[in-house]
Amino acid sequence: MATVYKGILTNNGKALIANATVNNKVNYSHIALGDGNGSVPTPSETRPALINEKARIALNVVEISSSNANQIVCEAIIPSNVGGFYIRELGLYAGTTMVVNSNYPPTYKPLADEGGAREINIKLIINVQNAEVIALYLDDSLIYATREWVNTNYIRRNEIVDNLIINASNKPLSANQGKVLNEKKVDIGKSFSDSFAKDVDYYQDEQTEQYFKSFDDFPLGSRVLIAKNLNLVNAPNLGDLYIYVETKTTYTKINPGRVQIAHGYANGSIAVRSASTNAPYGEWKYIANTTSNVASATKLQTARNITIAGDANGTTYFDGTSNVTINMILANANTSAGTYGANSLQIPVFTVDNKGRITSAGNRILPSASTTVQGAVQLNNTLTSTSITEALTAAQGKALQDGKLSKTTQITSGDLNNYNEPGLYWCSTDAQAQTILNVATPYAFSLFVEKHAGTKQTFTEYNTNRTFIRRFYNGLWTSWKELAFTNNQTFTGSNKFTGDVQVEGQIYAQKFRGENDFWFTSNDESTAKRLLSGGLLVSDGYSDANKIPNLGIYSKGLIQTATGFSSSSTEVNIFHTISKRYLYLHGEAWGCYSPQGIVPLLIENGGTGSTSLAGAKTNLQINRLAQDPSVTSMYAPTTDSRIVITDNGWGVWSVNPNFNAALSTAHGGTGNTQGIAPSANKLQNARNINNVLFDGTGDINISAPMLFLGNVNSSSINNAISDGFYLAADVNISGLYTYGILEVRVAGNTIHQTYYSHNDSLNGSVAVRQSWGGNGAFTPWRVLDSHVAEVSPIPFAGDAIPTGYIAMMGQAISQSSYPILYSVYGANLLDMRGEFIRGYDAGRGVDLWRGLRTWQGDAIRNITGKFSGGLGDRSEGAFFQNGGGNRQSGDTAQQSVFSFDASRVVPTASENRPRNVALNYIVRAI
Repeated sequence: MATVYKGILTNNGKALIANATVNNKVNYSHIALGDGNGSVPTPSETRPALINEKARIALNVVEISSSNANQIVCEAIIPSNVGGFYIRELGLYAGTTMVVNSNYPPTYKPLADEGGAREINIKLIINVQNAEVIALYLDDSLIYATREWVNTNYIRRNEIVDNLIINASNKPLSANQGKVLNEKKVDIGKSFSDSFAKDVDYYQDEQTEQYFKSFDDFPLGSRVLIAKNLNLVNAPNLGDLYIYVETKTTYTKINPGRVQIAHGYANGSIAVRSASTNAPYGEWKYIANTTSNVASATKLQTARNITIAGDANGTTYFDGTSNVTINMILANANTSAGTYGANSLQIPVFTVDNKGRITSAGNRILPSASTTVQGAVQLNNTLTSTSITEALTAAQGKALQDGKLSKTTQITSGDLNNYNEPGLYWCSTDAQAQTILNVATPYAFSLFVEKHAGTKQTFTEYNTNRTFIRRFYNGLWTSWKELAFTNNQTFTGSNKFTGDVQVEGQIYAQKFRGENDFWFTSNDESTAKRLLSGGLLVSDGYSDANKIPNLGIYSKGLIQTATGFSSSSTEVNIFHTISKRYLYLHGEAWGCYSPQGIVPLLIENGGTGSTSLAGAKTNLQINRLAQDPSVTSMYAPTTDSRIVITDNGWGVWSVNPNFNAALSTAHGGTGNTQGIAPSANKLQNARNINNVLFDGTGDINISAPMLFLGNVNSSSINNAISDGFYLAADVNISGLYTYGILEVRVAGNTIHQTYYSHNDSLNGSVAVRQSWGGNGAFTPWRVLDSHVAEVSPIPFAGDAIPTGYIAMMGQAISQSSYPILYSVYGANLLDMRGEFIRGYDAGRGVDLWRGLRTWQGDAIRNITGKFSGGLGDRSEGAFFQNGGGNRQSGDTAQQSVFSFDASRVVPTASENRPRNVALNYIVRAI
């Protein structure tokens, strides 16, 4: 049986997703890997954890699928330092909850020291209903990155460039070279003072260090604020100023050309100067005259008239002492004063020249609108008009809106009898459909409602496209009627078809009615089968129709029957039309006859040799006896003489139906009730019986192999109650491996089942059970070879460890060599040297917070005592008076000395221990 690899949501995972919200999202964090205890498990929704978890890896991808917004893709990379086991099962975790349980094709994950270290990428894709409740963030401190990702996204140190010569766009510059560039740059917008200018150095090129003491020193690209008291050499006389220096080509050590622009803040003047290649700057050229009085002029020396002429005329006097206004007069137009477009169906029409003047004005009557002319339109408040020049009113638009077919509406509950309004309705799930009353089928559906004199509902089932209709009329709903379609054609009623009716596929009918013969033909009618009204023809051609006996059957091939043939005639025969021979049964005699019908065939020719079987021959009847349906016979009902065939033999019998009065050999019988030839003591042809040759001369012994009876599983194993063996799959027997062989032995009413699992495990590999009532009511399974006791520590008094056992010294164990020990202890045995065993608390509350197989340090109960001052020994418990001290001057009592000694209460040593005997702890090597 092929293993199906799949992943399913666990019950815990379904609950976690169902309770998630946008503010409380599911945060997938890890993928757990397990080896399934040596076999590929079937995923289970009730499983809270893997069967045998080996490692847990943090996810490095959690994202929504690019092809499906309802799929979450989770990926993890198993690094090369994790391995040494087979991956057979996976678990997707959100925190401590296993959300998905999946099996996995057995894949070995090696370690580096095994010579095959490699990374494995694991991907799980989960279908979810609401991706908004899934968190898409990761814990960066736990993510593994592949070498390929690192090589693509990170740059090695040896690829960092530590010079300004290499031209490479895919390599980074070192911080050292960044520092060089920063120190050699010219700051933009730097404000200088006397002291600042003397303290700051600037680099004009890569070799020369410069101080800015002269305007000639400013490098290209400078934008510098200069204070007037700086008194730099060659500065323009502009007070506080802003200097800008530029070149017409890219900056090089030798400047091919340069220009300086200075802007004075005090008076707004601008000065420029320039220099050619390697030449000194020229003189400053002032763009504005700083001595001009234009800024202070308030009146024109000569006043002027300002005149506007043209279509609008006006003039004024202006000397600059104040603002002026010109009053203009428009020239006369060629239009009359008046109101245009006063009538409701008139629109004004104006002519305007290129100066914006109206040169003419008039009215135009608004035309009536049509399908070819724009204009006014008449409203129509009916739905019966056929006019194409009138518009529909809003009232009639509302009537159309109210009477239109409704949009699709979802139905989740209720009663379909209440849906009378026209429209489309739908139900999306079978679960909802099962709660709705008066549905055609309890499955998801669509419903189309029409309303005329009554209401009509059309119901279509989504799953199969089956369609049903019903109507509501005179206050009653009719029952649902299913419409026939191609894969389930059913014709009902009294409809008649004229011409041919062609059907591809099977025809199911209760009756075929007709007054004449029935013909079944091929499409071209070259072959046919015919049913006659007076007989039955089984043939592939019309030409055989004349061979049908009246009220009889003609078959061109074999006639097979499950229940036999029967005839009420006194005499019965089987007739061969070519040889004219008969197999004949009459009264108390039977036999095989020659073509003349009066000479019986000899025994060696298949006859009886008897001459007493003359008589009429008639039809054949074969049936099964009422006393025993397993017996087939050919018989004459009038005399009840029979040829009987059973599972154990055959023979010819007399009228007694109990088969105890066989015909004698003189009348063609066998002479006994078992149908055995009385004189036969050897088979003419020896036969093999189970590969043992048998000719009838002596007995043979046969050892038959156990019979294979098929497959069983958990639901059918109780029905396996016949001798033989079965292949078992998906059975749950006392924790054994779920695939194996089931052997069944039956003796009377006792049924014994033995199950041999394919794989040995901690629970064993062989289990038995019995049933004594013969009805399959079995006792509980009993495992014969459980290893539970064998994997427990065994105290051993000897020094040499027995063969087949291992001393428990904390050593590593191989999963392949000791799979059962590995499934219990993991990769290392417990170190039991010098240790005591304590019973696991398991919730009792005596030894809290302990895990199974965990180590616990030593401890003792608290030792207490007390003492008080004064004369005499007033100590208790572990304290005692160790002698007296000297009286102090003025004291009335002697001082006492007290000591603490636990050995006065309990036995003491260098460790805490109970009474014990030293033995070796060993365990079976399995």
